[in-house]
Amino acid sequence: MTDDNAGGGGPGHRDAAAHRGRGRKLADHLVGRHSVPRISRETLRRILREGKVSW
Repeated sequence: MTDDNAGGGGPGHRDAAAHRGRGRKLADHLVGRHSVPRISRETLRRILREGKVSW
């Protein structure tokens, strides 16, 4: 078993979880700085994608 398969999520499971964590951290940072009152993961994804930022 490789690290990618740890936890039974199949290949890439760990990477997907890491991406969710980064998005949440960015959202928490923006809300914490009072840049925005709240922001959804989907809105973050759209903004970053439009700016050609992969996460």
